[in-house]
Amino acid sequence: DTSEWLLALVGTHTDPASDELVASPDARRFERVPLPTRPSGAHVVGMARAGATLALALSDGPVMISGDAGATWAACDSLEDAQQVWLAREHGAIVLYASLFHEASDRGQLVRLPIDGEPRVVLDVAYETRVRRLGGPGDPDGDGRIHDLAIDADAQRTVLWVATGVGLFRVEAER
Repeated sequence: DTSEWLLALVGTHTDPASDELVASPDARRFERVPLPTRPSGAHVVGMARAGATLALALSDGPVMISGDAGATWAACDSLEDAQQVWLAREHGAIVLYASLFHEASDRGQLVRLPIDGEPRVVLDVAYETRVRRLGGPGDPDGDGRIHDLAIDADAQRTVLWVATGVGLFRVEAER
């Protein structure tokens, strides 16, 4: 069982083709995990694991998902250019969360995607900033980015703690 193994990316920023994904049970021994075919020049910018399910965010291209520890990969064409990915177990099913950032509009979004469902925005940072008046003229660009996510899922609900450039949001995700 490799579900609790450490997952790491080894490579350089100058040559994405040399990137390797490795897994380790003890941070001493490592096994190579096959990477999916990626668009030319695309780097892995984020990764997540839940059991045998792996998710990769690419610098240019769709989120990639593997349900068999990297043996095969599928593209989530509905999620392009994600900044980061997270996986959670909700009611026994794996759910993908991805942060998107639209540079021109300084708009960060957190998207929820059940592995067998459709993506849905669960947090739009630009909308919350405007409605709650969290920013003002002259604020630095990039406040709308989602920096990290903590997921607290139990049998009844999933609570997301979303760290952004404008503050920490608590979101109860609809299942």
